[in-house]
Formats: sequence, structure tokens, C-alpha cells
Amino acid sequence: MRDRNRRLVLQAAFLTAAAPSFFASNRPAFADAGTQPAGSVGGPSLLDTASTAPRPGSAWAESTPIPIPAPQPWAGSVVCGNSSGLCAGFWQSSPYGVAGFLWQAGHLRHLPVNSMPTAINSSGVVVGDIVGRYDRQAFRWFRGVWQPLGFLGGTDTLGGRISTATAVNTSGKIVGTSTTAAGEFHAFELVGATMKDLGTPGSHSSAAAVNDLGQTVGTHQRPDGSTRAALWWDRRMYDLGTLGGPVSYPVSINNAGQVVGHSLTADGQLRAFLWQRGHMTDLGVLPGDQNSEALAITSHGQVLVRSVGTQNRGFLWINGQRIELGPAASAFDPVDINDNGLVAGTMSAAGGQRAATWYRGALTVHGTLGGPYSSVAKVTAGNALVGSATREDLLPVAAVWPAAPRSRWA
Repeated sequence: MRDRNRRLVLQAAFLTAAAPSFFASNRPAFADAGTQPAGSVGGPSLLDTASTAPRPGSAWAESTPIPIPAPQPWAGSVVCGNSSGLCAGFWQSSPYGVAGFLWQAGHLRHLPVNSMPTAINSSGVVVGDIVGRYDRQAFRWFRGVWQPLGFLGGTDTLGGRISTATAVNTSGKIVGTSTTAAGEFHAFELVGATMKDLGTPGSHSSAAAVNDLGQTVGTHQRPDGSTRAALWWDRRMYDLGTLGGPVSYPVSINNAGQVVGHSLTADGQLRAFLWQRGHMTDLGVLPGDQNSEALAITSHGQVLVRSVGTQNRGFLWINGQRIELGPAASAFDPVDINDNGLVAGTMSAAGGQRAATWYRGALTVHGTLGGPYSSVAKVTAGNALVGSATREDLLPVAAVWPAAPRSRWA
């Protein structure tokens, strides 16, 4: 009984590790597939439809979401998309079940039962998890072929075999986390059909993101039980350290090898960090706030940070400077940024939290589907927003806000 309880505790911690944000605003009450996909640039249409992506760098105007209706009145969300307009998401079909889908330019394709996408690359490789009440297995979909990816190992107990895919880079390398034959959780990378254990000096590790060089970041558990950010590269694992406290968590890595995440400090505060060339920098907070967490980094090294005090706010950290995203009264809560500098998030408007964007100093609130709420999961390389928006009956509907290029850049 003690071993079974330990297994269930570890499983619960593992299944919630895919949502690294400590301070995210309230979202609609359905399963969160927040993960960190690799950047998306280019790529063909995979559903034999014309690409609707705007030219790179186009600015934003106010946009109305396109609903992706479920076959039944299920809550849903789009969780990722690429610059070709291929998007992936899921509906919550039951308390422990989901129904995954792909959508592009009005064309809908259903994924096999209980498929929950988490990430997509520029070529249209979609990865995610086949979810159940006590188990989970990573999958890959590409050009109509859906494939379960298996496990590093496992045990014949309840929840004894689990794997999850968190990211895929432009070459198709998949990273994630899996159970092992010893009953531990280890980070893995998968190239082709081979799942490789990335290892750990302690008992557990996990993978969060991978760049186009194949460098993987995640966490590893040290022999003393503390959890540290880690980088796997060229058959070696590097401990990235902390900001003075016992734990650190990475969320993203760009192709320059810059890693961002959050760490506890010696006095117990949670702070966003940037790690580069062996040094971890505390990115600080906005005036009056106590904590912060990094959400994403662009290929140019711009870091998107959530600053937390009496409310969530955001700033960009660029070469040592903090650029606040709108006035404090706006309470713009950032979620993601793309390489065009378009920041997506939510802010209070019209009686509820609404999808919003920040671009070159300007905040724009975007529409809903008749209800007061909408939320953004990601902003694509093509400047589309993906997430969910409520109807008048408050049901969260999977939605895409298409990019709306202006006649001139802001």
C-alpha cells in the first residue's frame, strides 16, 4: 500500500508538471495542456488547404475569434499552431477524457480517442499525450499518421507506465518525460523511433523544451532531493544552478542556448532568470511586486516575464532593461511572445478577462464569442492567437484569432 501511494503521489506531481506557471490567471475549468512548443517558421499546408498566415512581422488590429465547434457541448481550447495556420487542440469530453483535433483554414480533423496535443513544429509534426484517468502515453502525428511513442519502462502497478511529450523542434526531435523500469521519471528525447533516456544523477528528471540544435532543458532531482534546472547537450547533463534557493525550473531555450525559467532565491522569493554562458541572472520584478517568472524567450534574446504582486503584470527584459507591458492599471497578464515581438495575454475588459495583445507599446483587447471571457494559450509565428472564448452560456469554446495585418506597421 505504501508503494502504491508513493506511485500515485509521483504520478500527480508528474501530470501537473506540464504547467510550469506558478501565477497564471484563472482559466476555464478544463484540462490545461500548457507546454512549451518549439518555434515555428514556415512549413507547408498539411490539410491540403491554402495557407492564411500573414507576412512575418505584420502588426495586430482588433480581432474576432473563429470558433472550432465540438461535436457535443464540450469545453475546449486550441493549444498550439504554426505559421502555416495548422492548429491543434482538444475538447474535454469527460472528467477523465479528451478529444483532440487539428484545424486549418476551416478544415477540421479529429485525432484518435483521448489525444491531447501539446506542441507543433513548422513542418506540422504534432506531439501530445494519450490521456486516461491514471495513465498517459506520448504520441506523434504527422501527415495523417498517428503513432503512440511508448515508454522508457514502467511497472505493473496503477499508473506504472506513463510518458508525456512536451516539445518538438524543427527537425522533429521530441522531448518529454517517461517512467522507467525502476519506477522513476526520467527525461527522454526521441529521434525517429528511438526513445533515449537522458538520465539524472538523482532519481527523477523531466524535459521541458528543446531548441533546433537539439539542446534540451528540463529539471533533475539531486541526491539531496532538491530540484534544479538542467541542460542536456552532447551526451552530457549540466546543472544550471539556482538564484540561491533550493530549486529552479526552466521553461524555454532559444537557438543561442539562452535558457529562461524561474528559481527560488536565498530569501524564498520566486524570480525569473536568464541563464547564458554558465551564469544565471535574476531578472527582477516591476516596482512594488514580490515575485516573477519567465514565460518565453525569442530568438533575439527578448525574455517575457510575469511580475506578481497584488495583480499579475508583465515586462520584457531586453539587454538588462525592463519594458513594462502597458500601464499598471491595465493588469495585462502575459502568456507568450513570438519572434515578431507580438505579446499575447489577457486583461480585464467588458466585465471579464479578455484575450489581449501588446505590440510596440500598444495594448489591444480582442473579441469573444458572446460571453465575457477569453484566454490565450499561444501566439503563433504567423501572429495568430490560439486559445478559448466563452459563448453567452459561458461555455469555453476552442478558438483562433486570425492575424489581422495593418496597412502599415505600428
